[in-house]
Amino acid sequence: MTKHDNGNSTSYKRSYSLADIARKLNRPRTTVQAWRDQFKAYLPTISGTKGRATRYEVEALTLFELIAKMKDDNEPPEMIEKTLKQNVNFITVDEEDEEDEAPFMLQMADSFKHLEQLTRQNAVILAALNEQRQKNDELTNELREIKMQQAENQIVLAQSHVELREELTKELTEKITAELSQQLTEQDERTTKRDEEKDRRAAERDEKLMNTMRAIQETKKEVAASSESKSIWSKFFGN
Repeated sequence: MTKHDNGNSTSYKRSYSLADIARKLNRPRTTVQAWRDQFKAYLPTISGTKGRATRYEVEALTLFELIAKMKDDNEPPEMIEKTLKQNVNFITVDEEDEEDEAPFMLQMADSFKHLEQLTRQNAVILAALNEQRQKNDELTNELREIKMQQAENQIVLAQSHVELREELTKELTEKITAELSQQLTEQDERTTKRDEEKDRRAAERDEKLMNTMRAIQETKKEVAASSESKSIWSKFFGN
């Protein structure tokens, strides 16, 4: 507040220092000071305040906010000055160029404060990036493990296929061998039966032949005996 004496009455009017305005705008004091120096003629101050003690009226805060917005929109200084001319009905002309810049240490403090804010913001961003990087690393490791597991599964599956093929080949070989062995055995049995049948038939044929030969021999003997008997009768009884 700035005090004004009007006779016996005292009135108070709100005012701001440059540091107050910087805090209101959440900008470094050095930045606001540069804006002040650039557009000083359009910023109303409290009468009687100069230099480092300069106080600004409420309207000046509004104009500083307008300057900040146009700066954020990358408007050129000429456009900002033109806009300020349209919003004020006065131009301040200094009678003398007084040195009203903030002390060097105050500027440094503002700069360090702004740097500290940036550092905190960077720390938060860096922490988020590190966390994201860690998640990416974990995801990469999981994908690598999945690929390795898939490769192992493929190897196991291939081995299983080989083992299954070998087992099927073995079973098929054993089956074919057993069938061939059975077929050979059956063939041997059939051959043996045929041979036995041949031998039996040959034996029957030989036996029949022997019986026939015996019968012929007996018949010959009977014929011979009959002839001899007839010859004896012929001797006794004549022809």
